[in-house]
Amino acid sequence: MDYLAFLDKNDQLKLKLLASLVAAPDHRIMVKRVLNQLNTTKYKLDKIVAEIAQNLADTHVTDCQVFIDSGFVNSRGLLFPVCHRIQLFLLKKSIRFKIFQYDYFEKNQLSRKTFLAQHFISQARYYELRNEINALVADEAQLKRVAQLHVHPETVIRANLANIYYHFFSGIEEPFPEISELTSRWLTQLVMTIGLSLSPHERGKLKIYCQVQFKRIASGCALNLRQLFKLQTNDTTALLVQFFHQHVKGIVH
Repeated sequence: MDYLAFLDKNDQLKLKLLASLVAAPDHRIMVKRVLNQLNTTKYKLDKIVAEIAQNLADTHVTDCQVFIDSGFVNSRGLLFPVCHRIQLFLLKKSIRFKIFQYDYFEKNQLSRKTFLAQHFISQARYYELRNEINALVADEAQLKRVAQLHVHPETVIRANLANIYYHFFSGIEEPFPEISELTSRWLTQLVMTIGLSLSPHERGKLKIYCQVQFKRIASGCALNLRQLFKLQTNDTTALLVQFFHQHVKGIVH
């Protein structure tokens, strides 16, 4: 998946430049080479570098610099975690991401008219960007493949949504802080009841996956798992069903 496509075009250039600087042996690249790599002009590059400096300040990164000097784009203190933080900052500002969140999680809570007015975009522009986003989340070819396997498209969409949030948010902040505590309790119940052994990486990814399930159900996108498999009823599953009805069901209905 092209995760950068969720960002505005100008911000995509910023992240490509930052990734190149981190990967460069001495963390500096000739300006001419950067212009060729980004297919841009010197004027545009100057603007991009100035905006990166502002983005670093906005995210309170004080021990890192990106600047142009003596024909080179230079960086000091630039590491991948800094790039990741800048990426998330730019994502949250992106109108594409705002439409993505609205369309997949919030449209049953807010009218489209109100959403468009809040973000100052036309209906035509909204549909244009929404079509781009839908193609990223689950393109027609992918959905056709899973249909041939008799897998419900919603299962694919939820898996892809979880991957998107994990890519951008993992290790920085919670994507859904309002249900973070509840999801942690659900995972603890799940791990203890089934006897799962998860690494911190696996637990973090599973937590986001569960949060996506809850948010999709709450947005009215139900998935009838009985069409996919028959759930065996025993003491283990009974404990999980009881916990779900006591603690989770209220946030998804």
